[in-house]
Formats: sequence, C-alpha cells, structure tokens
Amino acid sequence: MLSPVFSALNQHLISAGLGLPVVHENSDPPKKPRAWLSAFFLPADTSGASLGDTGLDQTVGFYQVDISTPTGNGWAGLHGYADRLQRHFRLGTLLTFEGQSMQVTGSSRSPGRVEGGWYRLSLSIQWLAYTRRDGLPGDFCHPSTSLDETVNNLLPNAFD
Repeated sequence: MLSPVFSALNQHLISAGLGLPVVHENSDPPKKPRAWLSAFFLPADTSGASLGDTGLDQTVGFYQVDISTPTGNGWAGLHGYADRLQRHFRLGTLLTFEGQSMQVTGSSRSPGRVEGGWYRLSLSIQWLAYTRRDGLPGDFCHPSTSLDETVNNLLPNAFD
C-alpha cells in the first residue's frame, strides 16, 4: 500500500507554507500563476525486508517536486523556494498517513532550465517505507525510533 506514502508526502509539501498552487499528477496546471509546484510520486524498488505472508516489504522511491517561476525574473526566487523545500524535507523527516510511516532519506535538485515559458527546477526527495505484505496498515517507523532500530526490532535475527 503505497498511496498513504504519496498522501503523506503531499500533505508535507502543502505544510511547507510556500503559498504556491500545487499541481498533482494527472491535473491541469493553474491558470496565470506567479509561480507553482508540480508533484510526482516515483516509487522505485520494492524488496523483502522479512519472509512470510505477513512480512515486511521495503520500498524506496522519489517524490519529485518541480518548481516553476516566470522566465526573465532571475534565479533567486526559484532557488529560494528550492532551499525552503529542501529544509522542509530534511534528511530523517518521518511522515505518517493512515498508519503508514515513511522517512525522507535525502534530496537533490536539478539545475534551473527554461521549459514552456517557465524557469523550472526539479527537487528530488528520496524516501523509504516499510509496508506490510498482507496489505494491512502498519506504523513501523515511530518518530522516536530510527529506521535501523525499527528493522532491528522487527527482524532481530535477520543479520546474525
């Protein structure tokens, strides 16, 4: 169940308080914005973190946020938004939605580029989530516990 991971990331993006419209996948861009964000959910590899029908799967992926500002206004506004978002999605940030937790494991940004009359850059936020293989919701990543501690607690003999 990865849709709660996407929802947690979307909620966190909105909570950044940039005051910009956010366009999610399969939505039309806003009409006449001064600047705007586009969000894309890019899950990558899923592998088994434990064995059995009720075991855990580990999924990694990217949450890409494209930041678009009008061309001809310089670079400072675009990179200012990117700086704020990278601080908001800082390494180790734990997010939960409907009982499913995930953790931000890194971020990077592309160079600025002109696309369709907009000056744009992409911020890629790397994430990691453990999901239950049986499809039930499960919070395996508590704010007081690191992912390493979570895995060690769930899989005490996995690395012996």
